[in-house]
Amino acid sequence: MCQYCEQFTGDSRNREDRARVDLFQGGDNRYELFVTHSIDDESECYLTILDNKDCNSVISVQINFCPVCGRKL
Repeated sequence: MCQYCEQFTGDSRNREDRARVDLFQGGDNRYELFVTHSIDDESECYLTILDNKDCNSVISVQINFCPVCGRKL
């Protein structure tokens, strides 16, 4: 398990909390890319891109493995 695929415990509305798990690592100021877990079923994980301009999800794709460490989610 790496910092990107462990369960996010911060406030998803707080940009500083999200920065810990941003796969772009601050390289892009407009978008954030991170792994999220479904509220209804924690076994469902998604790779989500968030637009910082309006804080809306641009795209969210269900994934089975962490894109960084390869661990089965």
